[in-house]
Amino acid sequence: MKKQSLILVVIAVILLVIYIFSQRSTPVKRSADYLVKIDSAAISKVEILNEDQHVILEKHGDEWWMTYPVEYPANPRFGEDMSAKLSDLKIENLISQQPDKQEKFEVSDSSGISVTVQAGKEPITIIMGKISEGYQHTYMRLLDSDNIYLVKGVFRSYFSRNAKDWRDKNITKYNKEDFIGYTLTYPDKSMELTKIDTGWVAKIGNEEFVAKKSIVKRISNLLSNLNCFDFVDTLDTEKYDFSKPAFQLNVKTVTDQFAIRLLPEDEEAEKYILEKDGALTHFLIYKSTANALMKDFEEFRPDPEEEKK
Repeated sequence: MKKQSLILVVIAVILLVIYIFSQRSTPVKRSADYLVKIDSAAISKVEILNEDQHVILEKHGDEWWMTYPVEYPANPRFGEDMSAKLSDLKIENLISQQPDKQEKFEVSDSSGISVTVQAGKEPITIIMGKISEGYQHTYMRLLDSDNIYLVKGVFRSYFSRNAKDWRDKNITKYNKEDFIGYTLTYPDKSMELTKIDTGWVAKIGNEEFVAKKSIVKRISNLLSNLNCFDFVDTLDTEKYDFSKPAFQLNVKTVTDQFAIRLLPEDEEAEKYILEKDGALTHFLIYKSTANALMKDFEEFRPDPEEEKK
């Protein structure tokens, strides 16, 4: 009998040791469904801070604006997308409650991305850490808490984007059919394009001819959704004189009219600075985009067969 009792005690000790080690090697099971409860419609301000970037985004009416480091409209798609992400932080597991583990999972105050959300009276700050090995989860913790959670979804790359990438890079946005007139002006020459019915008529001085529709269409297609790749918030007016642009395009639509002017950024002219009437800043576009607008007048002349028709 004593022998059987001894065997049972040994088995109990072995099972206890196995249990202890199994608890050390596996994450603590989740204790909540969501990291925080946030109503996406109630989010009015988001501040993102890490070692490289400091960005503040605020909702003005139905639109999102960047208010720091510059005041400028935010990419409209990012506003709704960001709010949806912050209201859907589903917890998979509670990984650790030990402060010394914060550096390992990059959720310390210095290594993580601090995202402060205003969606009520009190702001909520989330520290977003590194992505899991399976690239399907992100380690996170709340400020002033040692609990490190594994949250479903990849968030770090989204919230670590450059400040310029939060901004609305759109320069012009119209329907392709809205354009009814263009004037292309170089320092020594100018040409007018006027839409008549479904075709276009070009005028150079006293000469008029039916313009090649495909070339005009390319300009309209580009201007229907023209985007920059960067911004020039502080322009060196001594170096760049937009009263004497390398090229100017006056645009007339069914609702309004405006002008855009181009100057090469440097002697190599691989990039161009663009100025648009009424814009809040100057824009930087690639040479290929500039060349798509800066057409040679001869390109608008129809092919001989088209001219006969």
